[in-house]
Amino acid sequence: MVSIPLGLQALVNEKLVFEELIRGLIAPLRVIWSSTDIVSFISSAGYFDLGYNVLANLGSHVLSTLLSQTCTNAKDPRCFAAFMVNDSESDNDEEKDYPSNLFELLQAALDEDSIYHYLALLSLNTIIWNLDVCVYLLNLLNFQEALLDIQKSSTIFLEVRKEQSDDETYYKTEDDIDDGNKPELRKEYIIDECSFVRHDILLKSYYMTYKRKQYVIPFEEYEFFSEFPPPRIYADMMDYREMECDSELNDMLQEERPGLLDISWVSQVRAAHKASRCPIKNFMMTNLLNQMHKAIPTAEWVEQFEWQENITYDTDYWLLEDIHAINIVLNYAEQREILKNNNDSQKNLKQFIHSAYIFIQYNKPNRFEGFDWFLATVFIICDGDVDKCKTFIMQVIQFPSTLLLWPKLGKVIDEKNNEGTSSQFTFMQVLETMVNIELPNIKYGLKVLDEYRCHNYITYMDNLGQRYRNRILPAMTKNLNSEDEI
Repeated sequence: MVSIPLGLQALVNEKLVFEELIRGLIAPLRVIWSSTDIVSFISSAGYFDLGYNVLANLGSHVLSTLLSQTCTNAKDPRCFAAFMVNDSESDNDEEKDYPSNLFELLQAALDEDSIYHYLALLSLNTIIWNLDVCVYLLNLLNFQEALLDIQKSSTIFLEVRKEQSDDETYYKTEDDIDDGNKPELRKEYIIDECSFVRHDILLKSYYMTYKRKQYVIPFEEYEFFSEFPPPRIYADMMDYREMECDSELNDMLQEERPGLLDISWVSQVRAAHKASRCPIKNFMMTNLLNQMHKAIPTAEWVEQFEWQENITYDTDYWLLEDIHAINIVLNYAEQREILKNNNDSQKNLKQFIHSAYIFIQYNKPNRFEGFDWFLATVFIICDGDVDKCKTFIMQVIQFPSTLLLWPKLGKVIDEKNNEGTSSQFTFMQVLETMVNIELPNIKYGLKVLDEYRCHNYITYMDNLGQRYRNRILPAMTKNLNSEDEI
């Protein structure tokens, strides 16, 4: 039941069952990682206040167990013992020298002298793929500046003397005699496992498409750095240039049809997009949006919203995490040569987001609950033009599916209908259904991965061997040398 998004939503009404189900699945930690359904349930439970509170209470125990298993392979007994403590032991140990929770572990990523530095770096490198987590930690830990400082201090100076070529006659000058042919000092970065992970974290947090776009470069061509921007070689690796190619979708949109359109036109658009060799470009997106209203029924909530002009806001409207997120958005736009990350762009993006929130009557919380990456994407699509952004939002809000694409709008509609987080789970259900229909191979592959647990079968055979004194496995495999039997 909980593997179905809407089934999970219905289960939340049974609070006692919901809570006990979380506790029962969390307790045997190894079971969690053996089923994608269980992983999905535990992850989704945090959407609800009850689920969040239960997970928060169990979090330290779960983390301790998980990290103790990780540390078993670290060949450091202190690492293994550090994460075995429970809350009561932790309270009695006022002089503990180990991280007992995730926050303390991540702080070790900023301390190169910590014995947990490498483990903390690996953890940080894993979780910052989520942009909301990334901006949260940028504000909490300021990890970019800290890692840059560590890289700067992880250097040595080498004496390099100018070499004389064999075919070149070298005559000493008076200056050479005075200098005594003094060597040149050259700064080199210390290269080890930690410096490589720090390097990767810095690149990943600077270039948002770093992993997807990066090319493999030889070891000798690596260029470490201790300040932003990184060396030019990494910007060249991103290669944001778009290749010119045919687009059936663009050709179809150029043939704008008069009058209303129907569902067959929508099907043709989808087919044209799939057949196009190029990714959809910004102008094509706006052109598509201009024509979609002829084919899609208008949502019932449109009449409730009205755009207000010339709004004003104070600096308290923006959280520190929001400022980091805005910087990430505009850095990305500047890397793509769409916008400049300057005061004007920052002001326009803030004005657009604030106006859009007033438009849909969304009350921005006073604590960070995630940045609005949907509006940030719209801002980039519209080249930072606030008027174009306004037109885009007023058009897209007419479509019923927008509440699934824009989480803030979904939250507003859910609150008006007293339905909690209904839109989020409706979107999950729709997405799962779309994968089943349009990407059956992926669905089948995920199902196979979920059901195929080779270690379970190995354990089973091992148990058989112990019980029947190694007589079962030879009997089952005695004919495997014959191709006919195979």
